[in-house]
Amino acid sequence: MCDGSGACVACRDAADCPATGNDCFAPTCINNQCGTQPVDASTPIRAQATGDCLLVVCDGSGGTTTVPDDTDVPVDTTLCTADSCASGNPVHTPLSGACSDNGGVVCADTTSPSAGTCVACNSNADCAGSPPRVCVSHLCVVVDCANFQQDGDETDEDCGGSCPPCVDGSACLVAADCVSQVCNGALLTCSAPDCGDNVQNGLESAIDCGGGTCPTCNDGDTCAQAADCTSGVCGNGPPSLCLTATCLDGVLNGGESALDCGAVCGTTLLCANGQTCNGAADCDSGFCSSGLCAPCVLDSDCATDE
Repeated sequence: MCDGSGACVACRDAADCPATGNDCFAPTCINNQCGTQPVDASTPIRAQATGDCLLVVCDGSGGTTTVPDDTDVPVDTTLCTADSCASGNPVHTPLSGACSDNGGVVCADTTSPSAGTCVACNSNADCAGSPPRVCVSHLCVVVDCANFQQDGDETDEDCGGSCPPCVDGSACLVAADCVSQVCNGALLTCSAPDCGDNVQNGLESAIDCGGGTCPTCNDGDTCAQAADCTSGVCGNGPPSLCLTATCLDGVLNGGESALDCGAVCGTTLLCANGQTCNGAADCDSGFCSSGLCAPCVLDSDCATDE
């Protein structure tokens, strides 16, 4: 463009320069040449994960960091908890009262290990019907399931068959006899949860994945938190599912060389100077030097790697 003095220049002010494609870098126009500079620290980026109690902000050097955002409250889809954030950490406070999720009718006692979940009963008074039933491990069962004997169709003492499922190591005949949903056919005992048993059990958020003990889950699998997902993005439900990585999700994933930028994101979301790169194609400048995007000063630098 003309500078008003008879010279053809690249820019007169920053508005004349192309967008950087990165929320943490802004275009500049210095001496009629376009460039970039980091935006102020604590500037939020546009793409934010929901329900993680965190806000992704710029760090003042072109990168990103997270700060607590206690207004970004997670939702765990049960009436038995009060969902909130505390200093950037999700909090699910157990509640009492009626509920209707997970096949239950009442929230587990707040002092119980099952607090925060919807269960069938807390006491015998919660169990009605005929024949008479009692409350065992938050399940309404016939009296024979609480007599400290193996009788009826039980596979072990007071468990299996029509009684509550058995703990690991107890005798079983079928998977439904076990808390883990796995009955070892050779030993006829309940097996402990395993990341290769093709059953969702233990801490897993989906079949054989998530929970911090198994490999991360694929897109479309159920999740409880971002760490359960290969993409690093768990969308709020119900049900909460692992989402496909995108270049606008505020997470370094999907082959990006830096947060939400790189060749995989296309030409409109290339990385700005100072961001990490795997090659020249990742950089808006067309120049990747020592793993960082850098200004293309010489024609010989452009679209090359040093």
